[in-house]
Amino acid sequence: MVDTRPDLALYTRDVSQLLINPGTEYRITVARGFKYLSGIGDHDLLRGGSKILDRAIVFEHLIAYKDSDNANSPDTGRSAGGYSTMIDQSPIS
Repeated sequence: MVDTRPDLALYTRDVSQLLINPGTEYRITVARGFKYLSGIGDHDLLRGGSKILDRAIVFEHLIAYKDSDNANSPDTGRSAGGYSTMIDQSPIS
């Protein structure tokens, strides 16, 4: 099994965008993130599937998705993008 935390990746992305000009919103977002982290210490997302994947065939089960919004941010007009990588229908990043 592989533990994965795509929710933390999203949080890290959001906080990183606020580092350009940190202020009250940054402190509130960081505090909210720490509160969330303190409540999920024993939770994990586990890779599903019943197959044990051999290294030689793992790429046959690897799927990656990417999306972007092309300058759709209401605050800055900048683009944002994201990706998800999955093995055997389970997110790994």
